[in-house]
Amino acid sequence: MLISILTYRTFRKFVTENTAFVIAVFYYNIIPKNSTVPDFSNMLLWFSTLVFLSFLEFSLNRGTSARHPAFS
Repeated sequence: MLISILTYRTFRKFVTENTAFVIAVFYYNIIPKNSTVPDFSNMLLWFSTLVFLSFLEFSLNRGTSARHPAFS
């Protein structure tokens, strides 16, 4: 659930709120096994999603302002 919320907050910055909500709900609904069994494949998916969202956030922040460093 937390990764879906983070997905919504990240995508909301460059698409409409409704589109970001649909993306987050789609991500949450296609992986129903995530909340019950944290096995290797689920953890791989979680961390891959978090890395993708981190790189996306980094690239969005880098393009908008050079005054705010990403890692400070």
